[in-house]
Amino acid sequence: SRAGYVFRMTGHPNDAKRAFKRARELAIEIDSTRLAEYPTWQLAQVHLEAGDLHEAISFTKLLAEYASTNNDENANSFIHGHLCTMAIFAGDRTTALSHLERCKRSLPRIPHLRATAYVTGLELTTLLLDADWRPAPDHLEVALDRFEKTSRFAGGDLLAAATISALVRNADYASARALAEKYMSELRREQSAPPVFLRQALSAVDWDG
Repeated sequence: SRAGYVFRMTGHPNDAKRAFKRARELAIEIDSTRLAEYPTWQLAQVHLEAGDLHEAISFTKLLAEYASTNNDENANSFIHGHLCTMAIFAGDRTTALSHLERCKRSLPRIPHLRATAYVTGLELTTLLLDADWRPAPDHLEVALDRFEKTSRFAGGDLLAAATISALVRNADYASARALAEKYMSELRREQSAPPVFLRQALSAVDWDG
């Protein structure tokens, strides 16, 4: 699974898929659904980032089954986070909010900063599903603070996309474009192509690299 993640971050999605599929097969061979959770999640992520919703949904269904039977709600934070993401892509705000709250509840009492950044990205993106919602100053302050503190780490695409989109929603196009330029030109660690949700945010500020 570690090799698969490296392949995913360095822009080799097909190699990532093969590595995660092999890790998942090995977990199933030894009858360990707990070990199958991570590669299944990653397979859903890889397909989602590529815009292959059919495969992403298939692996997400498996992930949801694992979450319903593992009796470990605290360990399910990343699963609920992913289910929230899938609901966002489906435009289902009610389901997204439900999984968002479960994701929040399952975080450790003192969560890692990168985990809180991820949840901030989920929350902003979920709230933006309401076309009439406008980010309040405190929403943007938190998002920008988390962005500044975590954007140099891998896995920052969701928060970057959410923050750009939130600034656009408030018609602050100059700040949104500046953030997009800084993230894509200086901060983004991934060598892979931007996932579909980040491409959408970048297109809103006419950023083409």
